Amino acid sequence: TPEADAVRDVPFTLAGWALDLAATDGTGIDTVHVWAYPTVGGDPAFLGVAAYGDARPDVAATYGAQFERAAYNLTVDQLPPGAYDIVVYPHRAATGTFEGAQMVRVTLR
Repeated sequence: TPEADAVRDVPFTLAGWALDLAATDGTGIDTVHVWAYPTVGGDPAFLGVAAYGDARPDVAATYGAQFERAAYNLTVDQLPPGAYDIVVYPHRAATGTFEGAQMVRVTLR
């Protein structure tokens, strides 16, 4: 959340899940960073490190109990009104790199 092309007031909660299916222990993700890129150009804004590790029983039901603690969330509260591509960067513990970034476009009022 939010869904693509959502219109939101600030603050809002960004939430989802991230995992590394190649992990042999736990979710394989050790941190999640979030950035906002203005759609009109300009410098991106680092929104912070998302809280990670809450339960997602639906993810566990699909991928196995090992991946249940795959949820992340972050309160977005420092962006001015405008349109942004919010990009979530999961960090894979096995490789020590940020991989599998996901983007959602939102308009803030």
